[in-house]
Amino acid sequence: MRPLYIILYTVLLSGLVSCGPDKGTMRLKGEFKKLNNAELYIFSEVGGFTGIDTIHIQDGSFVYERPLTEAQVLTLQYPNLSRTYFVAVPGQTVEFKASAERLAEADFSGTEENERLSKFRIRLATLKPDDQRLAAAQYVRDNAATLDGLAVFLQHFAFVEKAAPETLSLLNALTAAAPHSRGVNEVDRLLRQRLQHDAGDELSAFQAQTLNAGTISPSDFQGKPLLIGFFASWQNDAHAALTLLRRISRAYPGQIGVVGVSLDLSKESCQNLVERDSISFPIVCEGKGMRSPLAQKLGVRYATGNILVAANGKIIARDLKPADLETAVSKAVSRQ
Repeated sequence: MRPLYIILYTVLLSGLVSCGPDKGTMRLKGEFKKLNNAELYIFSEVGGFTGIDTIHIQDGSFVYERPLTEAQVLTLQYPNLSRTYFVAVPGQTVEFKASAERLAEADFSGTEENERLSKFRIRLATLKPDDQRLAAAQYVRDNAATLDGLAVFLQHFAFVEKAAPETLSLLNALTAAAPHSRGVNEVDRLLRQRLQHDAGDELSAFQAQTLNAGTISPSDFQGKPLLIGFFASWQNDAHAALTLLRRISRAYPGQIGVVGVSLDLSKESCQNLVERDSISFPIVCEGKGMRSPLAQKLGVRYATGNILVAANGKIIARDLKPADLETAVSKAVSRQ
C-alpha cells in the first residue's frame, strides 16, 4: 500500500492537471506502456527556446510545463535516442500516449495539428521505407502552412544523414506558405546553405581571415582539389580531426589544398589546439561557433565535418568518415 502522502500528492496533482495551463504556458501530459521510470528530453531544434529540459517518467506517466509565447514545434527524445516532433501551443494541453515497443506510433492529441500528425504516423507505419518518404513529402506539401507540416519535414527530411532529392523543394514550399514562421525561418537558415553545398554543387566563393592574419579563398587553390575540415577544441575528436587533416596535407604536398575551420567561440582555445598539434596549413577561426559567417555560408551542421572539393570547384562529398575521406582524397588527387 502506498503511503498516505503519496496518495494525497497524486490526487492534488490530478486536480491541478485537470485544469488547463495558463495562456502563456504549454503542457505535455504523457502516459507510457511498458516503461515505468525513465527520462525524456525535450528541446527545440528550430529556435523555440534554448537549452534542454529533462522530463522524469514516474510509474509510466509525466506532466511537463514550460512558458511559451507562440505555438512551435518541439522535439521529444526517448531513452533509445529516437525522436518525435509535436506541436506545442500556449494555453493548451497536449496528451501523449505511447508504448515503449512502438515509439514511432506515439499518439499526440489535444490539438488539431497533433491529431493529424498521430493519424499520419499510424499510416506511415504500414508503408515500405521508400513509400514512407513519398508519403511524408506529400504531407509536407499538403500542410506547408501549418506547424504539423514543419514537424514532418523535421522528422523525415531536415535532420537526416543524407538529404533526399526533394528536400530543397519542400523547404521552398514551407517558406512560401509560412514566410513569417519563426520555426520555418530557422530551419531555412540552418538547412538551405547545406542543401546548396552538397555533392555535385559548386563551392561558393568566400574570403576569410586566418589565425596568422592572412586571408584565404577557394581561388587560392585553383586547379587542384581542396579539403575543408571543420573542428572545435571542445569536441572529443578535435585532435583526431586535425591529425587526419595534417596527415592528408603531408601525404600530398602541393597536390591538394587543406584548410581547417574552427568552430570555437574562443580564438585563444583554437590557437592553443593548433599550436599543440603543430598545424601548418591555414586555419580560420571567427570565434562565433556554429554561427560563424563561413560555417553558415558552407551549411555546416556538425562540429567535426569536412567538404571535399574537386579541382574543377565542384563538391565531391561532405562529412565523410576518416577512412572514406582518405580514399576519396586519393581518387581526387589522381584525377588532376
